[in-house]
Amino acid sequence: HASFGNQQKNGNKEFAKKSPNEIKCWNCGENHYAKGCPQTSKGWNKNDIKNKKHYSNKNQQNGIDQKKDKTSTMKIHAAVDTGSSHSFISPNIVSKLNLSVREIEPIAVEMADGRIIRHTGAMIEDLKIQLDDLDSCDHFHLLKLGQYDAILGMT
Repeated sequence: HASFGNQQKNGNKEFAKKSPNEIKCWNCGENHYAKGCPQTSKGWNKNDIKNKKHYSNKNQQNGIDQKKDKTSTMKIHAAVDTGSSHSFISPNIVSKLNLSVREIEPIAVEMADGRIIRHTGAMIEDLKIQLDDLDSCDHFHLLKLGQYDAILGMT
């Protein structure tokens, strides 16, 4: 687990890997991601992933942590962006938590100041998110975020 404090609300929040049968959609509550919810008009496009190669540490195989009893916890500084279609995490946090990274096609990201940048072409899949009573799972693109360790996209 990695916990973080949301700047808009004080309190402890957590990230961790979550098994597929524990996933709950934010839209309908079923066992899939909100980005792929069949009840919304804009599901996540899995064809965006061009290269399915995994980069794993010695304790991970195919993106699944082989030491299921070991979790990592760390406080990080995060923001919720209700206008963002994606969630982002700092490469420094990914390194500190030793998370498995999947290489993907880089995407253009419009920053809050209007700049357009391309992210690193890597993502963390199935990272558990706990925000107060909300318990979900999401994909996080690696991106240097300046003052934040993570940005949670909500659209």
